[in-house]
Order: sequence, then C-alpha cells, then structure tokens
Amino acid sequence: MFVKILPMLLTLMFRFFGLFIILPVISVTIDSIANATYMSVGIALGVPYLVQIFTQPIFGRISDKFDRRHVVIVGIIIFVIGNIVCALSPNIEILILGRVIEGIGAIGGVLSAMVADSVKEEFRIRAMAIMGIGIFVSFVVAIIVGLVVGTHFGLRSLFWISAILNLISILFVLKAKKIEKIRYDYHRKDRATSKSIYLLSGSVLLEKFFMTATFMIAPLLLSETFGVSKTNLYMVYIPGLVLGILAMGVGSMLSEKRNKNYLVLVLSVFMFVVAYVFMYYSISFVIFGIGLIFFFMGFVVQEALLQGLVSKLCLASQRGRVLGDFNAFGFAGSFLGAFLGGFAHAGAITSSSYNTIFIIAIIVAAIWFILVALIFKNPKKNATFYVESSKVDDADLKQLDSLKSIVEYYKNETQGVVTIKYRANELDPKELNAMLHLKA
Repeated sequence: MFVKILPMLLTLMFRFFGLFIILPVISVTIDSIANATYMSVGIALGVPYLVQIFTQPIFGRISDKFDRRHVVIVGIIIFVIGNIVCALSPNIEILILGRVIEGIGAIGGVLSAMVADSVKEEFRIRAMAIMGIGIFVSFVVAIIVGLVVGTHFGLRSLFWISAILNLISILFVLKAKKIEKIRYDYHRKDRATSKSIYLLSGSVLLEKFFMTATFMIAPLLLSETFGVSKTNLYMVYIPGLVLGILAMGVGSMLSEKRNKNYLVLVLSVFMFVVAYVFMYYSISFVIFGIGLIFFFMGFVVQEALLQGLVSKLCLASQRGRVLGDFNAFGFAGSFLGAFLGGFAHAGAITSSSYNTIFIIAIIVAAIWFILVALIFKNPKKNATFYVESSKVDDADLKQLDSLKSIVEYYKNETQGVVTIKYRANELDPKELNAMLHLKA
C-alpha cells in the first residue's frame, strides 16, 4: 500500500511545504517588502487559501472526467509560476498576485482522490493517516526551514526553494500508476451520508483554522512570554509530534479495525477544547506545553481521520468532486487562520490579546464538540465483493439497484472486475452471490 501512495505523498508534502514555508518569515521581513502594511501582509499570507476555496472544487470535478495525474501536473505548473512571480516581486502587490496564482493550482483534493483510488476500501483510513502525517511533517519542517533560511537569505529564497521542489514533484506524479478505466452505473444518493459529509467538511474548516492560527501565534507567545528562542521551537514541537503520531496510530486502529469512528472523532474534537483551556491558564511554560501536546494529538488524529471518512462515505464516481469540496472547506479554515496569524506576526495583536483569543477558541471548540457529538452518526460497516466482469450480466447487476443494503457498484474495465460495496450487517455474501447468477 505504501509504495502505491508514495508518489502522491511526496507530491502533497512538497506542495504543503511550499505553502507553509513563508508563514513564520514574511512578517519578520516586512521592512524589505515595498508598500507592505499589516493588512497587506495578512492578505499575502491567507490569499492562496482563499483562492483554493473556489479552485479546489473545480480541479476535483475536472479530475473525475480526465486522468487525475494530468490534472495534478497542470496544478503544479501553475503553483510554480506563482512561486516565481513571488520570488521576482518588487512590491507587496505583485507578491499578492503571485500568491493568488499559487492558489489557482489547487491539487490537494485531486491527490486525495488518487490515494483513495489506489487502495482498497479497508486500507483507506490507514492511507489517509499516512497522508496526514506527511502534511504535519511538512508543516513542521517548513516552519523550521523557513525561519533558518528566510532570516539568512531572505524571503525570495524561500519561493525559489518551493518552485524547485514542486518542479521535482512532477517526476513523482509521472511515477504514479495510471488509474484504471471505471464505469459507474449506480448513482443512488443517501441523505444521511450527505449530512455526515457536510459535518466533516465543517470540521476540517475548524481544524485547519485552529492549526494555522495556533502554529502562527504559539511561536510568538513562546518567544515573548516564556523566552523560547525561535531557533529552538522544534524542541517544543517534538514531544507533541511524537505523542500526536502515537494518538493517530491508536485512532486509526480503532476507526479502521473496530469501526469506532464516532468515538475517535468526538475525542479528537474534545482534545482541542482541553488544549485551549491549558493555553488560557498557561501560568508557566510547562502548562502551555501540555496544551500544545493536546493540540497536536487532536490535530494529527483528525488529519488522518476526516479525509479518510469522507473518502469512504462518498461514492467512487464522485470522489474527485466531494474531496475537492472537502479540501475547499479546509483551505477556507487555513485562510482565516493565516489571516489572523498575519495580524499577530505583524504586531497588530498584542500579547495581552492572547487570552481573549484562547477564550474564543474554547467556546468555538466546545460548540464544535457538541455538534459532532449530537449530529455525527457512526458510519455503518461496509464490506466489498469482487467478481470478474465476464461472470456476471448487467441485467443481474441492475437488480442490486433496489436493495438498500447496496452502497454502490462499479466496473473496472481495465482489470475486468466488478466491485460491489454493501452493508456487512444487512446482506449475506451468499445471498449476493445467488442474486448475481454467477457463471462458471
């Protein structure tokens, strides 16, 4: 499985590294950018995420109709052009234009769809967990590299690094296996499933908002209040990273093997509440550090869980569209978080305002927790039935349309295999076998 998703994983990591690398540096180098103001710095930080609110769904829908690899390559090329514009920008206005171009190359949802296409249903949450770790690692590395390289070689050097790495990632995409030709004949809609997808999309918006805002505000608070050097921030993050990965492993096992998705999701949201309570009462570095650990655990668990759940809930024929929309919600959250963080880094938010921010975060996270606990329903356990296309007639397959226990079915015309997904507790495989009148 890991080999199958490795090209997408590396491509995604390089993409997010390029987006995140300037977060801790752009406000520090504000004096070197012509015409820059607090407001324009916040816009420059957040505008790629704002643009992707609109472009993620577009790229997702296009990828449902064309080879996803080609769609990803187009997105990478657009992103590289945006980086070059930023690197050569003489003022903040052109820098913002470059960041807008970066946002147009929206491939996050398409890469997620490629991962979902590449692995079997039972391994999907595990695959998304690996992708979540990749995003998290790229974020931490980008923050560290951005601080070290940006302060020594300037902001422009970071855009050149991002452009080069993303050009290299095209080679990874070309190595990815071409997705087989699939024919979809089943298009039933499930209102309960749609409601869950909407709730998960709202959850990823809040998760990305908290992630981006916290990672931008925490370094300032650690530096100003507790005297932690910016070059030593990684030492604060490592315990949270390790415990976060352990929590993600436990969460993935519970959700994948025991179908405890509801429990894992509710607990991960509650960790955000606990995290911000500790941060609000952080009378010492240790207490704030405990808050960061809870934050890391909740964030990393959700990075693995949310996208995996959405990819399992949506029909295969709609995977690019649904994951594109889902990622658009995530980037909306990243935009709001980056915008807030931009003001903090530019000095518009003072240290005395942090407690107010944490109180608001506690209230929002608590409301989020209540909504998830009351509305989200644990997805029913599905099973998958595979049969050779030559052994079943289309007329027999059509009989499945009337069964509520059937989730979906589709033909892999490249491999000559029909895949039937059904409710494991509502339909016996032997009964399904008899209905299809399988040929010898």
